Amino acid sequence: MTMIQRLSLSIAGLVVLMSTSSASAFQFSATELSVWNDPAFKKAFAESYMAETDIEPRITERERKQVQEVLELISANQADAAEDKLRRYRNDASSAVFDFIQANIYFTTDRLEEAAELYRTAVAKFPKFRRAYKNLGIIEMRQLNYGAAATSLSRVIELGGGDGLTYGLLGYAYANLEDHIAAESAYRMAILLDPQTLEWKMRLARCFFQQARYADASSLLGTLLAQTPDRTDLWLLQANAFIGLNTPMRAAENLEIVDRLGGSTAETLNMLGDIYVNESLFERAVETYIRAMTLDAQSKIDRPLRAAELLVSRSE
Repeated sequence: MTMIQRLSLSIAGLVVLMSTSSASAFQFSATELSVWNDPAFKKAFAESYMAETDIEPRITERERKQVQEVLELISANQADAAEDKLRRYRNDASSAVFDFIQANIYFTTDRLEEAAELYRTAVAKFPKFRRAYKNLGIIEMRQLNYGAAATSLSRVIELGGGDGLTYGLLGYAYANLEDHIAAESAYRMAILLDPQTLEWKMRLARCFFQQARYADASSLLGTLLAQTPDRTDLWLLQANAFIGLNTPMRAAENLEIVDRLGGSTAETLNMLGDIYVNESLFERAVETYIRAMTLDAQSKIDRPLRAAELLVSRSE
C-alpha cells in the first residue's frame, strides 16, 4: 500500500472517529501513525510551510538595487544598456536573477539558444527557480526538443506551477514522444484548470485516436460540436472516429455537414465518395467524385470511373 493510500485510509478513519461521541477518547492505530511518521510525508508536510519566495532566488540589498537599475533600463526600451549592466553584474557568484533577466532579453529577441543556456545557468544556481524552468520548457518546445521540454515542464509542476498552459504544453510534449497515456493525463489536467481553451480538448481527442479509443473521441467531439457547430475541423475529426467505429454512414453525415459549411476539399469529397461506393450508393458516389475533380484537377480519375462502371453494370 502506498503512502497516499495509507493517508487516505487514516483520514477516513479519523472522520469516522470524530463523527462519534465527542467525549470518546481515541488513539491512532499503528497503520495511521506510520503515515505521519513516514519520512516522505514529513518532508512534504514541512515543505508546505515554505513561502512562495522559496521558488525565487534571494538577492542581497546591493543586488536588489542593481536589478532595479536594469529593469528601469528595460522599461525605457534601452535593452542594450541593460545588457551592458548585466554583463558587469553577472558572474558565478551572483544571484540567478541576473541570469534570468538576461535570458528573458534573449528570449524576447528570439535568441533562443542563448536564452536557453542562461535559463539552465539560472536553475543550476537555484534549482527551485520555477519561472526559469517554465521559460526553458517553452523554448525547448519551440526547438522541438520534446524530451527536455517534458522534463522542464514537469519540474514546474513539481514546484507548484501547474497551470493550464503548463499542463497543456506538457501534454503536447508527451504526445510528440508518443507517450499517449501521459499526454492524456496532462491534457485532462489542462482542461480542468483551463476549461475555456478548446485546443486542449482537441488535443485530448487526438490522444484518443492514437489509442484507437474512437468511442471516447466521438463522444468528446460531440460535446465540442454542441458548443461550436460551425467548426468543420471538429466535424471531420468526428467523421474519422465514426469510420474507426465502423459506422461509415454516420461519417458520411458529418462529411455532408462539412460540405454544407463550405469546408469540403478534394480529399474529403473523395472520402465521402468512397463511403458511398462501399454502401452501394453509386450515383451519389459518381456525383461526389466529379465534384472532387472540379476542386482539384490533379485528382485521379480512377475513383469516378470505377463508380460509374458499377452504376452502369447495376442498371444492365
